Amino acid sequence: MCRLSQFEAESEMLFPPRTQLQVVPVAGDDGVASLKPVVGKDGVAVVTLKPTLFQDILTVEEVKSARKEGLRQLTSSLMWDLRTEADRDKELTPALVQRINQLEHRLLAKYGKSEPGWYNENLKYKQAFQGLVHEAIEAKKTIRDASSPLCKGLAAFGEPTVAPVANQNSLGSTAATVKHNVPSSAVSVLHSKYTQDPNFKGVRGKFGNDKMFLHGLVAIVGPMDIQYVRSMYNEHCMSSDAGSDFTAWNAGHTIKTTPRDEWLFVVGEKGLNLRSWTFIPAESVPLVLRALESGRNAKRLTDLLDTLEARAANLSAAEVVALRLYTGPSIRTRPPLCLSSTSICECTRVSVFHDMLLTCPTW
Repeated sequence: MCRLSQFEAESEMLFPPRTQLQVVPVAGDDGVASLKPVVGKDGVAVVTLKPTLFQDILTVEEVKSARKEGLRQLTSSLMWDLRTEADRDKELTPALVQRINQLEHRLLAKYGKSEPGWYNENLKYKQAFQGLVHEAIEAKKTIRDASSPLCKGLAAFGEPTVAPVANQNSLGSTAATVKHNVPSSAVSVLHSKYTQDPNFKGVRGKFGNDKMFLHGLVAIVGPMDIQYVRSMYNEHCMSSDAGSDFTAWNAGHTIKTTPRDEWLFVVGEKGLNLRSWTFIPAESVPLVLRALESGRNAKRLTDLLDTLEARAANLSAAEVVALRLYTGPSIRTRPPLCLSSTSICECTRVSVFHDMLLTCPTW
């Protein structure tokens, strides 16, 4: 996928959706096959993996909870409709964001309070679904008017309870206490792109168990937002720190940028229709706000979609945009704070990676 990457010289590959990596037993010096890492003379532990296909089979508990979870996702999606429409009209103030958060909290408390089995009775589920949609549509009419009965009622309802940002160490990784020094072995060279950050201390990983493997990616990061393009936009352009600087290290360069600037570099100012949430490749002209680092390219979306790789894989515009964001500084963006009960951090990890792209160094 080098020709689609922001940095073509970095050897990266693309795995199909739902690919997981399985540890392969390797024979040690004693000839006995083992799953334990093989530690070389340079001190680097090497684990041999092979790609394997994971078929997402729901558990009984997940099936029972599907309707309740669906209403929760619908509530979040309806609230993001309110936020993005207000943002498009240049009316998304901090006070309005707070009122929408309060509305979401109230709707979840009203329509998501019952046990999962309650929603599996068709009549009850229909009533909850229709009530939720009706209240959201009615709220749209007056949510921007702080003096409306709705907004006064929201103020009396109290502050919303914000869900915590998803744990980045959900796979059991913990920071190592020893400073990481990159040895000169072949394996270390392949992974040196991840140690360009001078503050990197190393990571100590822990393998998941069979139960975690069988639960799949959805159990770790949650389901993908049905409006995944909107989620990508929100992550980069509407989060509280969308305009805040962060530092990334790519291809040997130290890059200081912001999430919004990275979006504009990939999509441009006119490359996304904010009403239909569809990309406009012909209008997607990269906005270069600073001198390009050596080896970094500013290719247009329409040209990227016309590459042999994109056509052979039948990639959509959203998938190419996700790939471009992931191969640039955005991969190192610190997850921003939540704006609602659905964390913006989750939007990035789900919309960009889940069922769309999974990139890694060529091993």
